[in-house]
Amino acid sequence: YRDVLDGPCHVNVACSPEGDGWREVAAAVVRISVVVPAGMGWCSGTLVNNVRQDCKPYVLTAWHCGSASTAANFNSYKFYFNFEFSGCNGGTYSTAQFRTGAQLKAFSNDNSGNAGSDFMLLELNAAIPDSFDPYYAGWDATPASTSSADGVCLHHPTSAPKKVSTYTQTLTTGHWAASTGLQSHWRVFWAATENGHGITEEGSSGGPLLKQDASGNALVIGTLSGSVGGLSCNNPGTATYFGKMSYHWTGNPN
Repeated sequence: YRDVLDGPCHVNVACSPEGDGWREVAAAVVRISVVVPAGMGWCSGTLVNNVRQDCKPYVLTAWHCGSASTAANFNSYKFYFNFEFSGCNGGTYSTAQFRTGAQLKAFSNDNSGNAGSDFMLLELNAAIPDSFDPYYAGWDATPASTSSADGVCLHHPTSAPKKVSTYTQTLTTGHWAASTGLQSHWRVFWAATENGHGITEEGSSGGPLLKQDASGNALVIGTLSGSVGGLSCNNPGTATYFGKMSYHWTGNPN
């Protein structure tokens, strides 16, 4: 068991300017209590819309989070909505808004990200109450080798209340094992901002990489696989890798 921890460099989603422009889509990001035969852990995910726009309760996260889970394990997952501090410097939060159980609908079939884009799509067993004020995030699956020059990841590092990490460099294509030649991930470097130098950690896996379109709409373009080089609050300058939404859509085996 790991209690809620909060690294010194992390930035709460309530902070300004870091959270400005992302507050609506932040409601789509959930903390996931993941269950596998060996025990439990934490990941992040996103409530996403689909092409039918019928608001099915689909949550997009990372395959490596649940690759060992059985059907019975998936039925024990918990999805926590709106788990975040009320203020930039802390304040109150609640874990009361959650739903239990899901079914595996699709996954990357790629050895947990080592041969593809590391995505897992779950459908919650129960509808999401209106009282949760759910937001169904849009996404962009346009294939490209470079992408937006700025955006964020919203996530729950070490299961902590929701954070925002910011990138200000144009995203490039890569993979943590360059010898594979895979074009399945976005390579991201986190930027120092007014209230910290937000990074991603264990528990952030599956969290969305977001950009804004020309109209200012926030769109998911990737999901977090992990980082290299000992990324930490003391070492925030190494690369982080997000499975591309475009690769999720068309690029994985089977």
